[in-house]
Amino acid sequence: MTAARSAKGMEAALRAAGYRLTPHINLICNRCGKIQDLAEPLPLSPEYLAAKEGFQVMDYRMEYYGLCPACQGRIKNQHSATNPKKGDQHEQP
Repeated sequence: MTAARSAKGMEAALRAAGYRLTPHINLICNRCGKIQDLAEPLPLSPEYLAAKEGFQVMDYRMEYYGLCPACQGRIKNQHSATNPKKGDQHEQP
């Protein structure tokens, strides 16, 4: 098997598994591990770097790490449950 055929087979397998192979940004949750693809413009395009610096980009990654909205909500709910507001407490008679 040639390297080109092997690479095409790997690319097909990655696409079938749900991987996005076009340039994009990954938002990665530190808590649950969810990875969200974000199709926003990247800071520097490979074409720009080729024209400006003469550098041929072969691959690159853009990853941001933090907390997804669901995990932020879980943390907020956990915090609220352990630290109720003074007006939320009911006194026993």
